[in-house]
Amino acid sequence: MVGRRVPGSLEATVLQRLWDSEAPLSSRAIRESFDGQDQPGITTVLTVLDRLQKKGLVLRTPGEGMSLFSAVRSASSDTASAMGRLLERADDREAALLYFAGQLDASDIEALRKALEPR
Repeated sequence: MVGRRVPGSLEATVLQRLWDSEAPLSSRAIRESFDGQDQPGITTVLTVLDRLQKKGLVLRTPGEGMSLFSAVRSASSDTASAMGRLLERADDREAALLYFAGQLDASDIEALRKALEPR
């Protein structure tokens, strides 16, 4: 018996494949990007793409003979949105931000400084 995936890991992997691609991908191309035993069935890939589309994360473009799929936003934009959602849930936003800032390395701090500079 093949081990089960961690819940949500296949969605995350499919989304990563779309982020890594410079062009929209077919469901078949996504499926073929998986290694041997880890390769999901085509119906599983289509189900994952449908779920991601319903969540507003993937755009489906009908094409001749097959649909193409692309991520709605970039990986960095998705990460920033997730960070914002988590911050909204914090009882003490300042404490959460201070803790987060304390975990940053020097290059992250410099990037944050640049982002906060007035334009």
